[in-house]
Amino acid sequence: MKILLIDDNLMSSMRIENALRSAGHNVKLARKIAPEMADFDAVILNFGSRSMDGFTLLETAKTQLSNATFYGFCGHREVEIWRRAQENGAKMVSNERAMNGEIF
Repeated sequence: MKILLIDDNLMSSMRIENALRSAGHNVKLARKIAPEMADFDAVILNFGSRSMDGFTLLETAKTQLSNATFYGFCGHREVEIWRRAQENGAKMVSNERAMNGEIF
């Protein structure tokens, strides 16, 4: 599976990227969505980021990567963020640890 991981946290992105690669996925790490990023099966967004707006990124991704499935992660106590992300099109929202390859 070809996965676009959008995260600005070095530690979480490295853990998730390594786990997904170990599971056999092709992963590209980014901090934003560029027009050439049109061929991904899945997009994983960090909705808990304080420096990136995950919801704006989700809307951009839904427009530019319409064939992808969208996932997200944030802190386990950020229930309102989980609910809002799913209402806006994320198939699944979880905490970072679950994103470490367990959902794919």
